[in-house]
Amino acid sequence: MSFEKRYLDNRFGVFVQGIIQQQNLTSNRLDANYTQIARTVNPDSLALTSLNLYFYPREEKRYNGTLTFDYDLENGNIALMNMLSQSKSNTNYYQQQYGLERGGNNIHYYVNESPKTINLISNILSYNQKTPLVDIDATLSHSYSENIYPDSWTITFEQLSVGTDKIDDKLPPVEIARLAHQLVDKEGLELRNVETSNSFLRQRDMRASIDFSKDINISDLLSVKLKTGAMYLYTKRNYDYNYGYGYVWFGEIGKRIVEAFPWLEEYGIKPETNERIFLLPFLDPDINVGTFLNGNYAFDNTVNLDYMRRIKDIVVDYGMNLDAAPTGGAGAWVPNMHASQAWDYSGNEKRSAGYIMGTFRIGQSLSIMTGVRYQNLTTSYRANRFYNASASNPYPNELPHIDTTVTKTHGYWLPAVNIKFDQDTA
Repeated sequence: MSFEKRYLDNRFGVFVQGIIQQQNLTSNRLDANYTQIARTVNPDSLALTSLNLYFYPREEKRYNGTLTFDYDLENGNIALMNMLSQSKSNTNYYQQQYGLERGGNNIHYYVNESPKTINLISNILSYNQKTPLVDIDATLSHSYSENIYPDSWTITFEQLSVGTDKIDDKLPPVEIARLAHQLVDKEGLELRNVETSNSFLRQRDMRASIDFSKDINISDLLSVKLKTGAMYLYTKRNYDYNYGYGYVWFGEIGKRIVEAFPWLEEYGIKPETNERIFLLPFLDPDINVGTFLNGNYAFDNTVNLDYMRRIKDIVVDYGMNLDAAPTGGAGAWVPNMHASQAWDYSGNEKRSAGYIMGTFRIGQSLSIMTGVRYQNLTTSYRANRFYNASASNPYPNELPHIDTTVTKTHGYWLPAVNIKFDQDTA
């Protein structure tokens, strides 16, 4: 949808445009993992370790808006352009992984959700004017963007020592998947762990530039075009990332899950008798994967997302209220303090440049263009530097670190001379 109209004897113009777009980007995928069998003896010897099947239900919505004003001056123009944009996508994936002899002899079913939002605001003010002395071209601009992953998570179900190590890894992938799928036991696929993350990247840019130019005709044989100008760009960035990981066993977490889904007891899942929760009760018959990869592969990982979100919330709520990170090799979910600090950063960049140049036209066949440009880039970023990044997770305390800021400046002078001779006009 758009609207465009000019006023004041066509000197003042308004342009408005709005776009709403929605796309279904659902897809399927097959990929594989390999390893080097004898890296030092024969680096090219590869063997299949695991086969992965993915179902990606994905929907994307975009909203774009533009509002522009322009006004014609005598021998010039001034314009203001404003742009707004938002993109929202909700990407899920369901994965079936078959680990072969060199891939663990296990089967894993994964469920993932990763919503994403991108926001963008941009403003550009431009001005150009021809005067008896010089021609002027100036621009002021501002932009602000956000890249947000508010709540990404993955839940894993595992079935261990299933016999996939007996499958010949030299068979065609379709045959490997067929044989491996025959070993799937939906009461043997047990809830293993929950992984979560969220991130927020924001950036702001402010830019100003101005150019002056002048044409001078000295004689019929000599003309000169002089130009000079400058530019300044300031960029500020900030990134925040948080990560958590942990295992799901019975005990308090299992008790809370059964309380949230009391019908699990109909499947024999009871806190007093079970150590793990298996996949079968959470399958959703209403999920339609369509004809998966042209019908050549069986795909039945159709876990209900609402159930998994609830389990994720239970696990995270339990971990956030712990007084300390669990000890041992398979502890409950807690925030990973190293990952949640190591990827954070903030800083700014300052770019500046200036130039002066002249183009000398001598007769019809010779032109000389010469000038000099100076440009500078200064960056200053802050991040965390750790004493011992491999130390055990100190949750809820921060991992000892140093706030480190590094500032660097790079400036360059760039002179240039170009001579052009056109023999056709000589």
